[in-house]
Amino acid sequence: MRPPVPGELGKKIYENISQEAWDMWVHHQTMLINEHRLSMIDPKSRAFLLTEMENFLFGTGSEKPAGYVPKTD
Repeated sequence: MRPPVPGELGKKIYENISQEAWDMWVHHQTMLINEHRLSMIDPKSRAFLLTEMENFLFGTGSEKPAGYVPKTD
């Protein structure tokens, strides 16, 4: 296995975050991308996600978008 993102942040994640926590982030990240209609070719979108990832994994958490209502099956 290797760090999930490049650089010091990737190393910090690899050394300190469980697979379960990472999977939770991936799910949350997908919701953020969809709800905010982010484009991964846009540097601002990528920067937003990096900030949210740090908040989610190491900070106070990442907020759901205003008005977000999860789908019910």
